[in-house]
Amino acid sequence: MYIDLETPLARFSKDCQRHRKAALRDYLAHIEGRPKVYIDLTAVTLSTVMQAVTLANVQRYANQRKAAGAKKAAFQVLRQAILFMAKHLAELKCIDYTAVERFRHFSMPSVASGHRPGIWLSRDQATALIALTEQHSESSPAQRSRDATILVLMVVGGLRCEEMTKLCWEDISSVGHYVRLRIHGKGRKLRYIKLPMSVQRRIEQWKFFHRELTGKSALFSALYKGSVTVNPLGKSGIFYIVKDAGQRIGMPGLAPHDLRRTSARLAYEAGTPIPLIQQQLGHAQLNTTERYINALLILDNAATDMLATALGASLSEGYELDIPEVIEPEAVIDGELLTRQEAAVYLNLSVPQFDRLRKKAAIVPTSKKRGKTRTFELYTRDAIDRLR
Repeated sequence: MYIDLETPLARFSKDCQRHRKAALRDYLAHIEGRPKVYIDLTAVTLSTVMQAVTLANVQRYANQRKAAGAKKAAFQVLRQAILFMAKHLAELKCIDYTAVERFRHFSMPSVASGHRPGIWLSRDQATALIALTEQHSESSPAQRSRDATILVLMVVGGLRCEEMTKLCWEDISSVGHYVRLRIHGKGRKLRYIKLPMSVQRRIEQWKFFHRELTGKSALFSALYKGSVTVNPLGKSGIFYIVKDAGQRIGMPGLAPHDLRRTSARLAYEAGTPIPLIQQQLGHAQLNTTERYINALLILDNAATDMLATALGASLSEGYELDIPEVIEPEAVIDGELLTRQEAAVYLNLSVPQFDRLRKKAAIVPTSKKRGKTRTFELYTRDAIDRLR
C-alpha cells in the first residue's frame, strides 16, 4: 500500500510546501537508507511511513541532525513535517490520534537558533543606500529605476521580501486624494499602506520602462539585457539587489529583512506611535514590533518627562509637611535600644560583622514592628565574645 504525502501539502503556502517536502524527503531517505533523489512523496510505502512516525526513529534522526550542525529553524520545520505526516495517517485511520498528540509535545534537541544579528540602518545610511543605487553607472536606466524603487518601498513601507514579489500593478489604488498599496502578507492576510508622493513618483518613473502592462502584471519584473520582461522578480532577485546596494555603503551582509527593521526603527525615531508601526508591518503582536524597533529606554526624552511637562506646574505644587525623623531600634543590647550602626559600634564590630552575628544562636527575635523591621535581644557582651 502506498501513501500520497504530496497532494495534502497543497493547502499550505508555496514556501511551506517547499520546506516540508525537503524535510520529508531527507527524513524518509534516512528511514529507507537510500539517497533522497529516489524518494517519491506521491507514492511512499505504508511500512516506511509507519516507521517514520515512531518516537525512537524521530529521536535518532534528530540527534543525527544535531551532530551534523543543524540549526533551530531546521528542527522546527522537521517537527511540523512529521506532525503533518502523523495527522495525515490519522485521517486515513492508519494510526490513532493519541499518537499525533505525542508528536505535538515531542521536544526536539536544544540547539542554537542560527539567526544572525539584525542590522538597523541610520537615516543617513538609508538615504545613501538609495542614492548610490540610483547613481550606479554600470546599471541600465531601467535597472537603476527598478532597484531604487524597490529599496524606497522596502525602507518606507517595511515590506517583507516575499511580499515584494507578490505585488501587482492592480494592488495600487486610489482612495479619495490618497494612493494606497495592497500587500499580500503572511498567512494570506491583506493589509494596506498609504503611498507617499515621493514613492508614487518613483513608481511612475519605473512604470515608464514597461512596454506591455496589465493589472495582473508583477509590479517588479526581471530584466534582460537592460530591457523589462514580463517575468516577475523572485526573492533571490530582491536579495541580490539589497546585498549589492549594501556593499556600496560598506555593509556587504545587508539583507532584505534588515530594511524592514530599519523602516520600523526610523518610523519610531520620527515620532510614529508603535501601534501605527505595528499596523504598517502587519504584526499580530505588539511585542514583535518592539523587537523590530529595538527600542531602548531613552533618558533624554522619556515618556515620564513628556507626561510631567504636559501636566505642567501642578505637579510641583504641594504642601510642606513637618515629618519628624523616626529611627526604629533594631537591637536591644544590655537593656539599651540601638540601631544596627549603633550596635555595631557598641560591640566594636563592622555592620556586616554585626549582621552575621545576629544570625547566630546569641540572637533571639522578639517582635515585629512596622513591616519587616524586627528588634533583636542580644546576650551580654561576655556571651557574645565567647561565641566569636
